[in-house]
Amino acid sequence: MLPCAIVLAGGKSSRFGSDKAMADIGGVTLTEFTVSGLLRVFSRVLVVAKDPEKLGLDPDERVRLVRDESSTYAALVGIIEGLKSSSHVLNYITGCDMPAVEPGLISVLYSLVRGKDCALRCDETGMPQPMGGFYSKRALARLELFMEQGEFRLSTVIRALDITPAPFELVRSLDPELRSSWNVNTPEDLAHISTLQNSIARG
Repeated sequence: MLPCAIVLAGGKSSRFGSDKAMADIGGVTLTEFTVSGLLRVFSRVLVVAKDPEKLGLDPDERVRLVRDESSTYAALVGIIEGLKSSSHVLNYITGCDMPAVEPGLISVLYSLVRGKDCALRCDETGMPQPMGGFYSKRALARLELFMEQGEFRLSTVIRALDITPAPFELVRSLDPELRSSWNVNTPEDLAHISTLQNSIARG
């Protein structure tokens, strides 16, 4: 198994209309569903949230809850908190709203991150996607500098990092349906993914 995944579950969910981290998918919360999938690939999962106790997760030797004390709602803050809390140098970082886990793609990204700040999959335009990729603790100083400067846009932040990009053609060869890019932003997205939850759970 790979060492550690970090799940960010502290967003505002403005487009969803309610806290999507707690949204129901097959009788469990979206966060629980995502964590369950990651536990098939990773020996440890950290869940970062403003109020982690409400997520319905039972922390144990494999699942750890991390409280984000910041008043700022931004993925960058969660990434920094997760990396600081992890005992591992290399960490896979994703959102609770990205429930599809693609083990083959994740393994390739892990092989690409060594010696770099991060390894990220590219979309069809060639742009690296900041979520659903590996980050190294070596990136922490630069990430914290951006936070101190008030720059929270991940699209801007990652341009300053030493990235190994996974080209779109490689991503698609490992993930033909591009499930790794599925994201729950609206109730309609959740309904669509709920109909496919059995295939997602199988990976």
